[in-house]
Amino acid sequence: MIWTVKALFAFAMFTLGIVPGAHAAAGNGEVPVETATVPAQPHRVYLIPGQGADGRLFSRLDLQGYDTVVLEFLVPEKKETLQHYALRMAGRIDTTRPFSLVGVSFGGMIAVEISRVLEPERVIIVSSAACRDELPVRYRVMKYLPLYRLFPGGLLKRLALVAQPLFEPASKAQRDIFRAMIRDKDPRFMQRSIYCIVHWSLERAPGGVIHIHGTKDHTLPIRRVSDPVVVEGGSHMMILVRGPELSPLIRSFLPQPFSSAGAPVDGGPGEP
Repeated sequence: MIWTVKALFAFAMFTLGIVPGAHAAAGNGEVPVETATVPAQPHRVYLIPGQGADGRLFSRLDLQGYDTVVLEFLVPEKKETLQHYALRMAGRIDTTRPFSLVGVSFGGMIAVEISRVLEPERVIIVSSAACRDELPVRYRVMKYLPLYRLFPGGLLKRLALVAQPLFEPASKAQRDIFRAMIRDKDPRFMQRSIYCIVHWSLERAPGGVIHIHGTKDHTLPIRRVSDPVVVEGGSHMMILVRGPELSPLIRSFLPQPFSSAGAPVDGGPGEP
C-alpha cells in the first residue's frame, strides 16, 4: 500500500515536471522546469504641482513610458513647517519600488524635503527653490512681517487670479486652466502653505537636486538660483506653457522606463 502511494505521488510529480534534476538538459531524458519571472514595472514618477495648482498643471507634459502619479496636496496644519508637511506628504509614496520626484514651484520645495527622508532615484524641481536662500527677499521679510495673515484664503485666491496674467502671461487656454485650478483650491491651503514657505529653514540644497529654471520667471527670479538648468525665456508657468518643450529635457534626467513587455506604457498623470 505504501509503495503504491509513493508510486502514484512520483508519477504525479513527474507529470508536473517537478522531479529531481529536472533543470538538467532535456537531452538527458529529463523534463526541464520553466522558471517564473516577475514582470518589470515602469519607473514611477511622482508629480508634485505648485501652490495654486493641481494635476492639470502637467497636462502638456509627455512622460509616456513612466508610471506617473500626481501627489495630491494635504491641507497643512496651522503653523506647520515645510519639513513636517513634507514628511506627511512622503507617507503617500510607495517606497517598495524605485521612484523619482518632479516638483514645480512649491511642489519642488516639498520634493527637496521629501528627498531628505526618502531615497528617490532622481529629484527634479522646476521653477522652484532648492533651499531658503533661493527664495526672493520678500518671502524672508514675510517671516518677520507676516502681512499675509491679514488676508483670508479666499481673498488670496482672488488676488492670485488677478496677479498671474500680469506677472506670468500665457495663452487664453492656459490662463483658463490656471483660473480653474485656483478656484478649486482649499482657501486654508492657500494661506497655510505661505506659512510653510516663509518659515522654511533649509539653508543648503541637498546634493543631486536637478533644478530647471526659466530666465523670465518673475515669481522666483533665476538670479537667486544656484547652478540651474536654464530655459531661455521660460516663465514660472513654463511647465504648462511650454510642456512639450520641457518634456524631453525632464526625460533626459530620469532613469529609463520599463514595462512588463520591455516597451513603454502610457505615462499620463494618474492617481496614487
